[in-house]
Amino acid sequence: MDEWPNTPGKQTFLQICSGCHSPENVIGHNLDTDGWTDLLNQMIQNGAQGSDDDFSAILQYLVTNFGPMPPKVNINKATAMNLRSWLGMPEKEAEDIVAYRTQHGDFKSLDDVKKVPGVDANFIDSIKGTLTFS
Repeated sequence: MDEWPNTPGKQTFLQICSGCHSPENVIGHNLDTDGWTDLLNQMIQNGAQGSDDDFSAILQYLVTNFGPMPPKVNINKATAMNLRSWLGMPEKEAEDIVAYRTQHGDFKSLDDVKKVPGVDANFIDSIKGTLTFS
């Protein structure tokens, strides 16, 4: 599994949310503040344990890192987790794109992304309308 975004609330999120299910359950939900608040309230009603401060930290973590997908995803700024959550990209491909970008620099075009070993060019073509390079 790739590294979860290292922003405030990460440890609290991983500790509390993994008590009942895998933290991976957040991937693809892309909720706004109200949506994450409702989901956290359901978890509390189902027995999730933590303080108000804990749940505030978790809410901020979720909204910051797993909020709604932007109109365009900057392939040169997105984390592997963003690529997975927002675009439905397989974990290995998302990690390969970030690693390639780190080693070779920013992508300039869709064709540059397709050069990443192990990346499905057909999938990249299918999401081209959602990608930006600046």
